[in-house]
Amino acid sequence: MPREPLVPARRIVIRRVVPVNCRHATRLLSEAQERELSLSELASLKFHTAMCVGCRNFGRQIQTLRKISRAYTLGAGMEEPEKTEGRSGDGDS
Repeated sequence: MPREPLVPARRIVIRRVVPVNCRHATRLLSEAQERELSLSELASLKFHTAMCVGCRNFGRQIQTLRKISRAYTLGAGMEEPEKTEGRSGDGDS
């Protein structure tokens, strides 16, 4: 007697992996910050960034900027800078 799968089978539709240029890749990297990319978009982007150091760097930079802006919105880094003792701002030493 055949057993039923524990998890219902999901039908995954994979469109073809479309090669993307740098302009399209950077657009997808930006959109990935706001929405979940489709499987074909994600595959195309992974394929492109595996070969393109410029787009890989852009992806890292945009993630860093997002982290910094989130931290700023949450109030991190809003403290006053510490004053250094023993230094006067008038230039006399």
